[in-house]
Amino acid sequence: MEAYPYVSMIDRIIPKDDENDLLKYRPISLLSDVENQLEKRMQRQVKGNFDEVLLNTQHAFIMCRATFIAPTEIMHKPLTAMFTQLFALTIQLDMSKRFDC
Repeated sequence: MEAYPYVSMIDRIIPKDDENDLLKYRPISLLSDVENQLEKRMQRQVKGNFDEVLLNTQHAFIMCRATFIAPTEIMHKPLTAMFTQLFALTIQLDMSKRFDC
């Protein structure tokens, strides 16, 4: 998007009733449909490449996954081990001080 000047991307629609009132003008996008389709294809390709690289435990910024589900997945293996009377160990870090929460 940086290759195009801002002026070529957005223009204003002239209002029908009062052409002299600048507040009634509304912006429209001038980007072509071809460019929009190209951007969508590029987005799908990049997303596909990231899907191959990201771990299954990644929850933030992934569609159909949420960060509030992550703790249940983190605790699944230790709880399963505990119920089957195996040794389970978890190491948990409190990062709230790190991010001034």
